[in-house]
Amino acid sequence: MASDRVVVIVNPRTRGSRVSGWREAAERELAALGPIRFVVPADVEGTRTASRDCARDGAPLIVVAGGDGTINQVLNAYGRAPVDIGILPFGTANDLARHLTLPLATTAAARAVAEGRPRPVDLLTINGIRCATVGGLALVAQSAWLVDALDVGPQWVGVALDHVGPSAYRLSAAVNILLRRDIRQTIRIDLPASPGCLARSVEHLSHGLFIANQATLGAGLRLPLASVNDDGVFEVAVLNANGRWRLLRTLRALAGGAPLPDHAVSTYAASAMRIECERPTLCFGDGERFGCARVFDVGVERGTLRVRVPAAK
Repeated sequence: MASDRVVVIVNPRTRGSRVSGWREAAERELAALGPIRFVVPADVEGTRTASRDCARDGAPLIVVAGGDGTINQVLNAYGRAPVDIGILPFGTANDLARHLTLPLATTAAARAVAEGRPRPVDLLTINGIRCATVGGLALVAQSAWLVDALDVGPQWVGVALDHVGPSAYRLSAAVNILLRRDIRQTIRIDLPASPGCLARSVEHLSHGLFIANQATLGAGLRLPLASVNDDGVFEVAVLNANGRWRLLRTLRALAGGAPLPDHAVSTYAASAMRIECERPTLCFGDGERFGCARVFDVGVERGTLRVRVPAAK
């Protein structure tokens, strides 16, 4: 692999990878970059192995033909070095690609990789695990987990998710809000000192929270944050405890850009913080499961990811 200038890691479970002719179209656009190798891992561990091989052999560019979860697997297997990637957005939500306003059609996306320029992107770290877009705890993570669990189910379920598209995340959130028994817990956030502000701790009775490297997620939800992914700062949006119907109203407002109910969300910004939950809590990031814990240390790796984006005209 050392002679390969471009390695394309393909997630074969995505809808985009099953479209006839996509590989030939991508190869034509990427040919200007030099020799290309397509790698189609059979599973997550295969994706991680391919990423480690790229790091070992010094491949200057990895093109990820997949979604946010596949990008996350590459980032976390690659090691601590900076990562240069191009994106062929084949996922369900494609949150990173949408936030960077990358083309979603395969030919245009491949052309953007071939002709584009690297754009530095910060990475979140949540208990040492890298995250490029948005992470979540408690109800937020449980909603993402349901979509992820269904996606690895029977083939007909995957086909149904393809048809539903990004709305699957909003439907999953509604199901969890209405049917999950215990959706409240106390969450404590320890914020370090910053210019003009002393160190402090805050507590919320909460349904969960978002840890945001960007303000959009789920290909439609917009958090009430001025979050960008290249400023060395991340934001946390806490879903304050309210009745289930009020929480559904909050979800609808996030999806439609409407004003939020009063006191529905509390927000904080920092370059590092510790989040302590009342009980062991599920964490997700980039649509991937990060495991359960009570304490989460969150930080930023500034500019570690470099994504090929269309060159400015």
